[in-house]
Amino acid sequence: MYLYFELVEKILSKYPLDWQKNYFKNKKDLIVKHEEKIKSITADYNHEDNIITIYGNNNNSIAHELFHMSFRDKEKVGKKIDDNTIYGNGVCFKHIIKDRKHLNGLTEGFAEYLTRLCQFSKGHVIEYFFTDLLISIYGEEILEYSFLNNPLGLLMDNRFYNIIGFAQNLDDYHLSIQEIEIIIYMRKNLEEVMDKSKVARKEIIECMEQTLNRFNKSLPNLFDIIIEEYFSCDNSKIEKDLFVSKLSSFMLNPDYAPILVLDKNCYVKRKIQNSIDLIK
Repeated sequence: MYLYFELVEKILSKYPLDWQKNYFKNKKDLIVKHEEKIKSITADYNHEDNIITIYGNNNNSIAHELFHMSFRDKEKVGKKIDDNTIYGNGVCFKHIIKDRKHLNGLTEGFAEYLTRLCQFSKGHVIEYFFTDLLISIYGEEILEYSFLNNPLGLLMDNRFYNIIGFAQNLDDYHLSIQEIEIIIYMRKNLEEVMDKSKVARKEIIECMEQTLNRFNKSLPNLFDIIIEEYFSCDNSKIEKDLFVSKLSSFMLNPDYAPILVLDKNCYVKRKIQNSIDLIK
């Protein structure tokens, strides 16, 4: 465990002290649990209770969860932003009635960006890909909003052109992948239910179609939005050639290939390539 704390703290030491304060406050009463029975996920950080749960032998996931811990302002846990929403982890906030998280995908992207600075195994590949592009445009100073658990600051930052659309589509992707993973995990049970009831079969198929449609729209939308974000930025931190090269890597890097397996008709791939070709 000490190794992971040491590596994370080495990364944090490069940033302003104000960005580090939540990490060291939360570290004092952090609880780390190991769960051997569940193998379907790697690790989880409970923002409300400050607990990291490691599933199986996925100790390398600790670093990612420690960065989530660094995003937690314990004074904001459970506090309302307005009548309908409460603070979540990092830049995430939660709609109380709908029980839906917003800016969750971007928070995962920020945590993964920092985790990769530790040179650990890669997770949340799409959230990382687009968050890295956003940081490439505006610089690491936008990490401040996660470290200070400040979603309002992010949304009100007038440097961004369409941060709401960006975050919404990243959330749509993130939620779609979670639902797809649940469908795969429960495949046998779902097939049994579908065989027994035509009504259930219809409802399950409709839910699957909604998930795939959300997935198929989110990725092309994210490419269009991040390209628009780049060209709307007056003082981008990244040159156009390097920006285009980063975009194009999506089609070549094997890390992203599993995502496109779901794109059987190459609809998503063609739309993404068209968007990249237009700015070359």
